[in-house]
Amino acid sequence: MNRDFESIGLGRGIQPDCPDPLVWYEIASGELAPEPTQKYVQHATDCEQCSGLFAGAVSDLSDETTAVEAKQIAALESARPKWQRRLAQRIAGTITPDSESVPWWSRPRVRRLALVAAGLAVAVIGVQQLQLQIAEKLLARAYSDERPIELRMAGARHAKFTAERGAKE
Repeated sequence: MNRDFESIGLGRGIQPDCPDPLVWYEIASGELAPEPTQKYVQHATDCEQCSGLFAGAVSDLSDETTAVEAKQIAALESARPKWQRRLAQRIAGTITPDSESVPWWSRPRVRRLALVAAGLAVAVIGVQQLQLQIAEKLLARAYSDERPIELRMAGARHAKFTAERGAKE
């Protein structure tokens, strides 16, 4: 239906007793009551302009497809059997993990890879924390052996403050 309803019939000699162009679509689709329909069809037999509008409405609403329409329909992705099978599976809820419509992140291989990556991250963080604790203990021991400043370092044993100026001999 590629008609512009506002421009249908403008300047083409529509008579005052001619109905609105949308009425012909209502008649062609069977939406209008039988009494007014007979009156309008009778009018269309006498009026050349309205008979053309009625014929156009009937052709627009017919179930038969033209060659151009058939070509456009065949070009749609939804006309392909594979797409139709996937839609039927999605509606039935039987899509398998192998199908293309399953998101990439929900596939078993990706889940395993994510689990391995998370385990590796935990291991790396654990090793870093262990190394940090070892380094802090070594610093505390070195500080306790020879205390260079009055302030005491956390984790260090109490040691006598022994600051000396000049070179040791």
